[in-house]
Amino acid sequence: MGIKLDIAKAYDSLEWVFIEQTLTIMGFPTKIVSLIMRCIRSVTFSIMLNGQPSNVFYPQRGIRQGVPLSPYIFILSVEVLSRLINEQRVLGNLHGVSIATNTSCITHHLYADDNLLFCKARPEEALVIKNILKENRMFTE
Repeated sequence: MGIKLDIAKAYDSLEWVFIEQTLTIMGFPTKIVSLIMRCIRSVTFSIMLNGQPSNVFYPQRGIRQGVPLSPYIFILSVEVLSRLINEQRVLGNLHGVSIATNTSCITHHLYADDNLLFCKARPEEALVIKNILKENRMFTE
C-alpha cells in the first residue's frame, strides 16, 4: 500500500512544544534551544475588525515561511517522522516494499512537504501509520 502525504500547510501547524522537545532530544545545547525558541515565539498577530486593529494575540504553533531558520526546523521535525517509521519497521510492525530480491524494504520517502509511505495493505499496518501521524504531536489537526 502506498500513502501520499501532502503536508503543504505543515509550517503553519508545527507545535512549538514539539519543536522544543525535538531540539532537546536531538542534543542541541540548552542555550541554542532557548535562542531558537525565542526566535520562533517572537511572532504576534492582530486582526483588523471593522477597520480597527484588535488586541495583539500570541500563537502557540507554526513557523514562518521565508525565515532562514524555518526550513531547518522543518527538516528536524520530519526527521522525527522518519525515525518513528523506522522504529516501527525494526519492531516488525511495518513492512515496506522491495524493489528487487535481497534488497532492503522502503517504508517511506520524504521530500520537502510531499511524503510517500509504504506498507503492507493490512489494517494493522494502516493503524500503525495512523498512530505515528496522530500521536507524535508533530502537527495539530
